[in-house]
Amino acid sequence: MCTMGVARILIVDDELSLRRLMRLYLTKAGFTVAEASTGPEALAALRRGDVDLAIVDVMLPEVDGFEVVRQARRNSSIPIILLTARGEEASRVAGLELTRREFDLLGALLANPGRAYTRDQLLDEVWGSRYVSEKTVDVHIVALRRKLGDAVRISTLRGVGYRLETQ
Repeated sequence: MCTMGVARILIVDDELSLRRLMRLYLTKAGFTVAEASTGPEALAALRRGDVDLAIVDVMLPEVDGFEVVRQARRNSSIPIILLTARGEEASRVAGLELTRREFDLLGALLANPGRAYTRDQLLDEVWGSRYVSEKTVDVHIVALRRKLGDAVRISTLRGVGYRLETQ
């Protein structure tokens, strides 16, 4: 994708001043820079396929950065760096290394912290089917726990399922 050896970087942030500052530093470093201020603009730029790396703010209008990454991963494997002003460790870590299913599973749990989910409910919500083994949920929960460490706590509720604990 690089045009004549120069990497093209997409900066996605709704704050013009921050985009301009990043553009300044990246162009001085020899990169070609494109900009987007919303999630839909970012997705359109990524669909064109002329981007080698994207720097995406998590808190975007219309479509947030996590959703931009989720949709981009359907067709692209370019590196994406997530930026966040959020202080929570879970928000920072959530964008790192989560397979799509793990990301969706974490999203479902984060949508209602403290709520108990059965395995069947998680299969319906995340996989869209109960034809997948309930053990699949268990395997993905183990992977999330390993990757997130102490950032979030997912409890196993014997005979019920799982719950994301509120801190």
